[in-house]
Amino acid sequence: MLETIVALKEDSEINLLRIFFIFTLNLGVILIKSEKSRSTGYFSLIAGCFEVNGVVLLGLFAKGGSFARKCVLTAAINFALSLGFLSLAMSQIPLSIAYAICKGIGTIGAVILGVFIRCEKFSAHK
Repeated sequence: MLETIVALKEDSEINLLRIFFIFTLNLGVILIKSEKSRSTGYFSLIAGCFEVNGVVLLGLFAKGGSFARKCVLTAAINFALSLGFLSLAMSQIPLSIAYAICKGIGTIGAVILGVFIRCEKFSAHK
């Protein structure tokens, strides 16, 4: 019974990450097709979102399970897309700003997903 509950929870986490990945990818494609001068600032945001997805997948890989290999492959794809969108952002804005936006979004997103989705404890000490 407990194994079934854990499997259902893992499946729901994977499905949520799939939805997040598809949404972020579609948003990125839309921005690439739009005028580059208006959308380059958003490329850092999208890069951060892909990074969040990759970090959460690495956390699922660390837990093990039957889908561990899929998590690593999908995380690698997310990190590659993150770097791709970061390079698009750096074509118009300075490296320091683009990288700071990307990593800031990645940090905040990982905390939010960890606390609200994975039910990790959050305290001031952490």
